[in-house]
Amino acid sequence: MSEENAIYRMAIKNRSAEEPIWKKKCLSIEEASAYFGIGPQKIRQLIKRRDCSFVMYMSEKPFVLREQMEKYLDKKYEI
Repeated sequence: MSEENAIYRMAIKNRSAEEPIWKKKCLSIEEASAYFGIGPQKIRQLIKRRDCSFVMYMSEKPFVLREQMEKYLDKKYEI
């Protein structure tokens, strides 16, 4: 990994750590679990569903689109 690439990755990591979770557009599985109060296994089950509209993959890693998941949960009685 080049030094420039390492500096860029560190800057992204620091920015992500400083931003409050409720302002983030994309959440990791762990962040989504903490934010929504839903276990990480349940979130993984939900994002594997064919009709899931609140998942985005970056380098094969799933991220939850916070606002879309909020809308999804607003319409559900149970999950």
